[in-house]
Amino acid sequence: MVASSQQDHGFLSPLMRVLATDRRIVISLLLWTAVTSMPALASGYLISRAVDDGFLAHAPWTGAAWLSGLVVTLLIQAGAEQHVVRAQSRLAEALRERLTRDVVVSVIATSTENGWSPPRYEAAAALTSQVESVRRMTGALLSAGLTASVTLAASIVGVACTAPPTLPLVLPAIAAGLLLLRWQSAPLAAVHHNMVVANERISHRTGQVLHAIRDIVAEDATQRAVADVREAIDRHSILATQVARSGIARGLTTAIGGYLPLVLLIGTAPRLLESSLLSPGALVGAAIYTANGCIPALLTLSRTAAGIAAPLSAALRRLAEHRTTHPRTYAPGTALPKTGTLRAVDVTFRHDDDAAPLVSGVNLTVAPGAHLAVVGPSGAGKSTLAFLLAGLLTPTSGHVAWAGVPLTAADQEDITHRVLLLPQEAYVFSGTLRENLRYLRDDVSDDELVHAVRTLSADLLLTGSQGLDRPMSRTTSTAGERQLVALVRGYVSNAHTVIMDEATSNLDAATESAVEAAFRSRPGALIVIAHRLDSATRADEVLFMENGRATHARHDELLSLSPPYAELFRYWERPGRPVTP
Repeated sequence: MVASSQQDHGFLSPLMRVLATDRRIVISLLLWTAVTSMPALASGYLISRAVDDGFLAHAPWTGAAWLSGLVVTLLIQAGAEQHVVRAQSRLAEALRERLTRDVVVSVIATSTENGWSPPRYEAAAALTSQVESVRRMTGALLSAGLTASVTLAASIVGVACTAPPTLPLVLPAIAAGLLLLRWQSAPLAAVHHNMVVANERISHRTGQVLHAIRDIVAEDATQRAVADVREAIDRHSILATQVARSGIARGLTTAIGGYLPLVLLIGTAPRLLESSLLSPGALVGAAIYTANGCIPALLTLSRTAAGIAAPLSAALRRLAEHRTTHPRTYAPGTALPKTGTLRAVDVTFRHDDDAAPLVSGVNLTVAPGAHLAVVGPSGAGKSTLAFLLAGLLTPTSGHVAWAGVPLTAADQEDITHRVLLLPQEAYVFSGTLRENLRYLRDDVSDDELVHAVRTLSADLLLTGSQGLDRPMSRTTSTAGERQLVALVRGYVSNAHTVIMDEATSNLDAATESAVEAAFRSRPGALIVIAHRLDSATRADEVLFMENGRATHARHDELLSLSPPYAELFRYWERPGRPVTP
């Protein structure tokens, strides 16, 4: 029972943490929202006094004076609303920041659960869509839902103070309407949660189809792929219909809690007036509270519950299901020596049992000091091999070993310090150039950094007067600058073997040559997933990949051993070639 309760409310933990952390903002929001309810609280009373003490008593100026109080309350409300909006925005932004941090950690942790895998489409959707939806819906809930709740409470208090005899007519009906609203909220939230899951399933299945479109067409599986996507869409449509039908129950909430009290007031008005239990002004005041306070508030609450609270609950619950609260930890593995030979033994990799292998039976030895270039047509499995050699993917069969220790049995921390993968899409975070270059080794001196920049012909990074203090971010740097940052970062790291997976694709040929020469002179081994075939001519050995299979030899030998490699190289040397391999 306890576990179930924790599971039911755990999805609200980010919102609860934000509310607990920012108590001053919460208190400010509640106080200023209460101030904005002044018209709802005072309107019925002011009108009742204007009727009884002014117009019915033949004192119109007295009545007008009482009515002028409404203008004062409206002015107070207008002044308070700007404070309410400011507090709502701060709470919504704080929640978005916390959720974004949680989901980013979750996506990264999930993607690395089994070495490495591409982030799930539904996790990406949760980050890009659900977090922003939560921020927007939280702001709307704080705006509409909280204001309507305070207005309803103020109207009830106003009825109790202005026309106490009508309270037994009004209060039970309002309570019944609220109970009906509460009764339908949980099922509606469950339907919205299922809609979120169904929407993710549509994205996931559509993404799978697009990712494997060539295989689907080649295997004549188009109808099956369309059926899989259509099934997800049909499920989402059924759930959307259920949400639409909930509008009937929302109408009952307003009818019972809002219009029924007004009908009862009108129906019992003659008896209440004849018995002198209620003055005409008090009856008008009670009707004002019901018509202008309770009915709009209940209408807003029912709409908020269906259009905001239920989707917000579903989104928070789904984000909680994605969220990983603790960083991934690894079981201790075998320690790896700082230097060693990287060896692939009969390595095969496929995504599942029915898929064609992306890498098939590769055997490879990369000794200290080696310089290997990996080339092949697009889709040959080059990047997959790079991930396997770096320990970011686990072979389906065979194994990759460092100094005789299989990477699957090795200490994960040691692997990251022995084999470094520099991908094509370089990662640069917001900070100074110095901070970015020291990312893999924080004890490197400024002199070493500048020397590394010069050695790799990355002087572009030091242009301007700020030098290593230059601000860096993904949005303010070019793709070439980001690759240079990653290359310098890898050059000064302690990694023994560096794998460059098209890590120079945004650099010119001369800079690429200088980069490879610099890494070649660095202690350790270098593996280049070639963007240009010039890299093959500079390497000690070339590994040519085609359809997941590999052939390796010296460049001049491979021209004779592998006709496809020779053809690829002739194509590369042809003037006016439109693309690079």
